[in-house]
Amino acid sequence: MLEVRKVSKTYQHKPILRDVSFTLGPGQSLGVAGHNGSGKSTLLSIVAQVLPPDEGEILVDGAPLRRGRGKAGVLFGYVPQENSLLEDLTVRETLAFWQKVYGLPAAGLFSPSSVPVMLGLDQIRKKRVARLSGGMQKRVSIAIALLRQPRFLLLDEALTALDRGYRMALENYLAAFLSQGNSILYSSHEIGELVGFCSHILVLRRGETAFHGEAGAFPAEGDNTTELDALLNP
Repeated sequence: MLEVRKVSKTYQHKPILRDVSFTLGPGQSLGVAGHNGSGKSTLLSIVAQVLPPDEGEILVDGAPLRRGRGKAGVLFGYVPQENSLLEDLTVRETLAFWQKVYGLPAAGLFSPSSVPVMLGLDQIRKKRVARLSGGMQKRVSIAIALLRQPRFLLLDEALTALDRGYRMALENYLAAFLSQGNSILYSSHEIGELVGFCSHILVLRRGETAFHGEAGAFPAEGDNTTELDALLNP
């Protein structure tokens, strides 16, 4: 169980997040929606232990996480919105590097059932990262996040750049990932995408929670446009 309790963050005296709280249980997927600047990326960075909150805390199974401790890295697989790969390395070298960092066996990187093969990375393994498209780089980032099979997968606008075929394959993989008792925190500006995939929805507006509940309770597009606009408008 992942718990986020009253997390707040300020940057240059401007509030980015204000008392945001939620829980994410085994097998659940929480979609985080909101306009640019609503605090989505900041929230995922804090949960991933990349940024510290100014106030509040993150707990896993009732125990608070502390930045700099190894446990968080094992628990979370994080795909940030911006690609941050080493451009001089090939795809194969990049994945092998992270295998070594994670202490994983070197064998099996491109086995038929592996995540890199599912994402088509075996076909571009010799290409340097600098020569990859944004969508290809995103596939590499997703594969890195999934290499050591984390309990919690954090995806920040991670699927929008993917080609349709790879996206469908990944969505099937993520459905199986959830069925094994893992959890996903998934941010996107595509609200229809979140409602279609996630079991729960969290809407941020100016850093505050505008909606938090089951996806089935979220107002659908076309059903109540006024209510939907009120939730999503900055």
